[in-house]
Amino acid sequence: MLLKPGHSLLNAVIALLLAWLLGLALFVHDVMGFPEGNLKTVPKTDGIVVLTGGAARVEAGLDLLMQDTAPRLLISGVDPRAELEKIVPAAHPARKKLACCIVLGTTAADTWGNAREAAAWAQRDAMHRLLIVTSNYHMRRSLIEFRRALPDTELIPFPLVPEQVRLSKWWDYPGTASLLIGEYNKLLLAYARGPLHRMFGS
Repeated sequence: MLLKPGHSLLNAVIALLLAWLLGLALFVHDVMGFPEGNLKTVPKTDGIVVLTGGAARVEAGLDLLMQDTAPRLLISGVDPRAELEKIVPAAHPARKKLACCIVLGTTAADTWGNAREAAAWAQRDAMHRLLIVTSNYHMRRSLIEFRRALPDTELIPFPLVPEQVRLSKWWDYPGTASLLIGEYNKLLLAYARGPLHRMFGS
C-alpha cells in the first residue's frame, strides 16, 4: 500500500525530530563528560585563550597565567570599548603582567570569530600548543571552530562548570534547557559549516 504524500512528509518530520532529540541527548551527555579544568594538573602550553562569556572564564585564564601555564594570554571577544585595566581586577596579581603578557581581542563577535582571532594571535608568535578556556557546554563547538582555524595547533581544553547550569534533570530548569538547546543548535550549524566551507570557500 502506497503512503500518501502527506503521510510521507509527516513521517519525515517525525524522523527528523527524533534524530534531533537523540542528538540533543548525546550533546548533553557529552557536556557532562567534560571534567572541570584542574589548575594543578594542566600541562604547559604556548598560550592561553579565554573565550569571553562570563567573569569566571577571565578569572580562570588569569589564574592559569599566574601559575606559568603559558607565557601569554588572549582574552577573545572583548567589547572594543573595554579597557584591560578594568577587565583584570585591581587586586589580582596578574595586574603586573598587563603590559607584557595579556592581550584583548576585540574583533570576534562569535565563536568562529574567536577562532580566527586566536589564529592570528598564535601565528604571530609561532605558538603550537594552546589552552582553550570556556564553559563546558561551549567547549565542543569551540574546539570544532578552533581546529578549523588552527589545524596544525594542539588544542587543550580547560572546561569550566558554571554553577547556574544545572545539567542534572536539565529539562526541569527552563534557563538551563534554553541554554543547552540553543548551544546544541549552534553546534549543528558549526558541523554544517565545514562542508559548506569546502564547497564555497570561507
